[in-house]
Amino acid sequence: MKENSEKPKRLRLEGTILDVETVGEFDERFSPWDERHYADVQPTILGYLTDDVLVQYCAEGFDEIGKLKEEMSHTIPRLESPLFALNTRFERHILKKAVN
Repeated sequence: MKENSEKPKRLRLEGTILDVETVGEFDERFSPWDERHYADVQPTILGYLTDDVLVQYCAEGFDEIGKLKEEMSHTIPRLESPLFALNTRFERHILKKAVN
């Protein structure tokens, strides 16, 4: 699994901004508010910005998605709250499924 980390200019941010990239298809039989809508969607990249650090974890191929999920289960609980995301509903469902 590839990890990238860099130190951007100092931000005045309290908390953590999350971003998750995925592969897979949505199950359109269910609404986006229903976790079953995301049953076949798998995370491929976890990125976050907190304090003065930008970190990205990238699964390099389908075989590393399990490693990424394991990294997510260790990393997410340790991040500074509050957590922010652009598409909160999507991110929440993907993270919940990956971390459990």
